[in-house]
Amino acid sequence: MSRDLFGEVRSVLQNPPSQATFYALCQLFEDGTCPDAILPYIESHIDRWPDDVMRWVPYHWFHLKGGEFPKLVSLCNALALPDPSTPFYEFVSFLDSEHLPRLTTLDLARFHPEPSQWEQLGEYEASSEITSLNITGCRLDDEALDAVCDLPFFPGLRSLDAGYNNLGRGGLQRLASVPWSGLESLQLRANKLDADACAVFSQFGEGARLKELDVSWNPIGPQGVAAMASAVCLQGVTSLRLDYCDLTSHGLAHLVTAHGFQELESLSLQSNAIESLSHTTHHRFARFSRLRALSLAANQLRAENVRYLLEDDIIPQLTSLDLSYTELQNAGAELVAACERFDSLRHLDLGMNRLGHSGIRALANAPWIARLDTLMLGGNDLRLDAIVELCESPYLPPKLKEAWRSQQRQLDGA
Repeated sequence: MSRDLFGEVRSVLQNPPSQATFYALCQLFEDGTCPDAILPYIESHIDRWPDDVMRWVPYHWFHLKGGEFPKLVSLCNALALPDPSTPFYEFVSFLDSEHLPRLTTLDLARFHPEPSQWEQLGEYEASSEITSLNITGCRLDDEALDAVCDLPFFPGLRSLDAGYNNLGRGGLQRLASVPWSGLESLQLRANKLDADACAVFSQFGEGARLKELDVSWNPIGPQGVAAMASAVCLQGVTSLRLDYCDLTSHGLAHLVTAHGFQELESLSLQSNAIESLSHTTHHRFARFSRLRALSLAANQLRAENVRYLLEDDIIPQLTSLDLSYTELQNAGAELVAACERFDSLRHLDLGMNRLGHSGIRALANAPWIARLDTLMLGGNDLRLDAIVELCESPYLPPKLKEAWRSQQRQLDGA
């Protein structure tokens, strides 16, 4: 029986616009060729998709020796190299493909061109409208960074990931000198940014109005947090990641008592050295009136400090709370279970906290867990009696019970 390719295409395009839908569509055309009678039908659907749906060039459309892309690549808006060791001449031959449209997203993570080669990227029409660039781990020295910052499309970026480049203060100053026209997302993980470097955020111009900032894996410390909180370009940040930033309880006090970051909706403080909270406002998150997601994972809080957190006025508005790896043990889990202020909570992570039967029993009998969409308890090495508590909970949603019932069946049969 002959293949009904048009029927397969129509079936795929009935799904909502998404990366997964586009990938499924591309899988129908292994070599990237498409009958001329079908391509206009596909284009008419793709043209109605939201601009922010990433349509990546499939790796199997890359030829081993570079060169021309198949005609169907005209539907794509995002390009990532299949291998960061791809020779530069091969990469630019793809950019120069007559079928490649103007891209909005370019992922060059761990790609290592020479400075003069970076300059060439701006010469191709396909790169003229890029708004999202990933240059993670590209070994950018001063000369290479200058070349990147001078690319014609660079000031118009909305999103830049420049993590793992050891930029330091000088590199951040170079980024601050760019005449940004709408930068919203900046990822700067592992760039040797200390407190002195963080003062450079005050040098970013009006065109940088960041909504997302990730400065994880940098030795920022308390003074760095204070410097960031006063930077004008960061006053509209809604998502802030400060993981592995050498923050102590003193650093947390700098964060929550500063006047900045009033728009925060998501805050991650994972894997720092926050070990003590208090009744005072110095450790209260309530001033972040828009905050909905909070992660304190991998800070040694223990039960005595979680008690203070649960008294914070931020608790009723949180939809997501991550307290994994915080040494809660059963006493901490029982405090969490007894809290009656989780009015909005939908996602809770208590993994890796050495929880046992009594802690799990308290959680299983907490009425508020009925509102949860996810409850993460991985790494607690739960025994059968604790799993039974979850399976027989009068409040845990059925969809969350299913995984525990599966574990119960496995243990019953062992």
